Parts: sequence; structure tokens; C-alpha cells
Amino acid sequence: MLANTDPNLQEAVLTVYHLTQEEKVRQQCEAREDYYRRTVGREKLLRQTTLERDQAVIEKDRAVVEREQAIAREKQAAAREKQAIAERDRLLQILREHHIDVNE
Repeated sequence: MLANTDPNLQEAVLTVYHLTQEEKVRQQCEAREDYYRRTVGREKLLRQTTLERDQAVIEKDRAVVEREQAIAREKQAAAREKQAIAERDRLLQILREHHIDVNE
């Protein structure tokens, strides 16, 4: 009511109103910037976490493959050893059949 009668007071009220509006706009801008900053941070963290998880899975898969390859090599070595023993026994049998002493 006083602002309507006093021009100086009316100007002061308008100034305060504009400053208040500018402050609200500034706060809204800051809130929006904060939201985007947090969103970018979360997305970056999500990408990093996903990358680390994927790398862990790859390493685990690599370890499984390496373990399976080692097992396969051990099986092959055992099979070769079994063949070698069988061949030795076969040759010893042939020598015995021909009355050849292998302990000489």
C-alpha cells in the first residue's frame, strides 16, 4: 500500500523484486548445473565400473581358458607317457620272445 503512494518506495520494491527474481533464476541455473555435473559424474562412474567389470570377466575367462589348456596339455602328456610305456612293454616282450636279455 505504501509502495503505491511513494514513488521511491515503489522503485525500491521493484528493485527488490527484480533482485529476488534474479536470485531465483541464479539458483535455478546452479541447480541445473549441479544436476548435470552429478549426472555426468554418475555416468562416468557407471562407465568406469562397467569397464572394470568387463575387464574382470575377460581376465576370469582368460584364466579359465588357460587352466583348460593346461589340463589338456597334462592329458596329452599322460597319453604320450602311456603310449611310451606300452611301446616299451611291447619291445620288451619281443626281446623276451627272442630270448634276448635286456639286463646285459
